[in-house]
Amino acid sequence: MNKSEMEMMRPVEGALVYNTDEKCLFYYQGSSWFNLCSESTGLSIIENEDGTFTFPGSEGPVTIHGAPETNTSIINNNDGTYTYINERNEEQILNTGIIGGDHVGTSGSVFFANDSNGAPFESNEDFFWDNTNKRLGIGTNSPSNELEVDGILKSARITSSFGTASFPSYHFTGSFNSGMFAPSAGQVGLVSEGREVVRVRDGNRVGIMVSNPEATLHVGGNLIVNGAIIERGGKKTETTAVKRIELTTGAIYPSDHTVIISKKTAKISLPPAPRNEGQILIIKDLGGAPTELSVPYVNLDGSKFNFTIDGGVLWLQSDGVNWQRIN
Repeated sequence: MNKSEMEMMRPVEGALVYNTDEKCLFYYQGSSWFNLCSESTGLSIIENEDGTFTFPGSEGPVTIHGAPETNTSIINNNDGTYTYINERNEEQILNTGIIGGDHVGTSGSVFFANDSNGAPFESNEDFFWDNTNKRLGIGTNSPSNELEVDGILKSARITSSFGTASFPSYHFTGSFNSGMFAPSAGQVGLVSEGREVVRVRDGNRVGIMVSNPEATLHVGGNLIVNGAIIERGGKKTETTAVKRIELTTGAIYPSDHTVIISKKTAKISLPPAPRNEGQILIIKDLGGAPTELSVPYVNLDGSKFNFTIDGGVLWLQSDGVNWQRIN
C-alpha cells in the first residue's frame, strides 16, 4: 500500500507493511512507523534458520514467518477494509476503520482517542448513541431516556423545570407521580401519588397538607407526637404520658397530660395555672364519688367549680391565671 493508506491504518504493535512509495518494508512500534531500509532505525533482524525472523519490539522480541515472498495486490474494498493474499496463499482482510478519511464503526459508536496511541476507539458497552431515538447511554448501550447513566452521577449543580404535582420534576423509576417539584419560584413541594403533601415556602414555613402555611409548621390534619413537645425556654410537655391515680389522693404535675382517676380517688391537686400557661390536662374520672380538685377551674358558663366529671372526661387548659374548662 502507499504511504497515505499506511498512515490511515490502526495497526497493532509489530505490524509490517510494504510501502509502495518508499519501496521498502515498514514496521509499527509504539505510535510510529519505522522504515526498515533506513540505517537510522538501528533495527537488527535475526534469521532463526527455521523459516522465521526475529526483531526487537517495544514489549520484547517479535518473530515473523519467513515464507517465500508472494506477489500480491492490495484491493481497496471501499468500506474501510483492504483484501490481500498472504505468503500462504490465504486471503486476508485488513480493517482500518476508515472510509474516505472518515472513521467507521458499529452503529451508535462514539469515537474517542485510545490510551496507547490516540487512535480512534469505540466502547459501545460504556458510551453509546441511539440515533433512532436520539438517546445517549453512559454505562449502557440501551438507553431508555434522552440521557441514561448506569452508575453514579456527580454534578456541582443540576437545573430542572418546575414540574407539577401530577408529574414532579424529580421522581423515581416506576413512580412518575411521586417526588419533588416547585409550585412557584422560592417554593418546594413533596408529592405522593400525584398529591402534594408537604409545602416549603418563604418565611421558613412548612405546611403538611396545607399549601399556604401560616406558621413555622402548619398541619392541616391530625398530629401524633411520639415523644415530648419542648417549648421555648425548655418547657417540656410529654404527649404520650398517661398517668393513673389509684390512691384516695393524688397529684397532677406539669409533665402530666392525660390522667385516669380510679373510683376510690377522692382528691387530687393540680399544678399552678400561672406557671403552666397553655398546658392542657385531660382528666378521665372512672366514676364513684366525684373527685375534688385542689383549685377550682372556670366552667363553661364562667362559674368556678372544683370537682371532676363523675364518670366523664374533663379538659382543662391554663390561660396563665386560671384553669379553664374547654370541653
